[in-house]
Amino acid sequence: MTFIKQFTSMAVMSCLAAAIASPAAFSNAFADEIEEPSDPFSDKWMLRLGAYFVDGADTSFAVNSPAGVGTIIDYQRDLGGEDSDTLPRIDAFYRFNERHRIDFTWFSIGRQGERTLAIDLTIGDETFSEAETVLSDINYELYALRYNYSFYRSPKVELGVSAGLNVTSYDLKLQSGTGDKAESAGVT
Repeated sequence: MTFIKQFTSMAVMSCLAAAIASPAAFSNAFADEIEEPSDPFSDKWMLRLGAYFVDGADTSFAVNSPAGVGTIIDYQRDLGGEDSDTLPRIDAFYRFNERHRIDFTWFSIGRQGERTLAIDLTIGDETFSEAETVLSDINYELYALRYNYSFYRSPKVELGVSAGLNVTSYDLKLQSGTGDKAESAGVT
């Protein structure tokens, strides 16, 4: 009887060990069938939407008169411009084969200001008088379209060369607090 008890105990232990090991063996076998992608850079396309915060921006611009005499205007100090902004951003790419892709980026910065002037300020055809409140807007947009050729790829690294077109639009708008005077300038 002792032999049967020991045999039964050993059989129960063996069955218990097999039951514990089976899920592990099954999960390992299953994990082997689900392979990690061999190339993490194999995505056909990507779209990323985001935003980032800019704090402590320091913006200045030059204003020249027709006579060639001008001045530098500090946007924060002279026009009460904001020095921080939350910027929306879009990044995307489309990979049309293993080594070639097209990238696109867009982001925009828009800041406003309001200040009662301490001096007369002539910008363009308008003169904003001392003690007059001036509202201002600065807008900056960037569009980038690039072609990328990947010359080296491994499971952890992709190195490539890019060429493309960046289009930047920079606009400044000023208007009096009463809305009767306005001036704008921009460059792309």
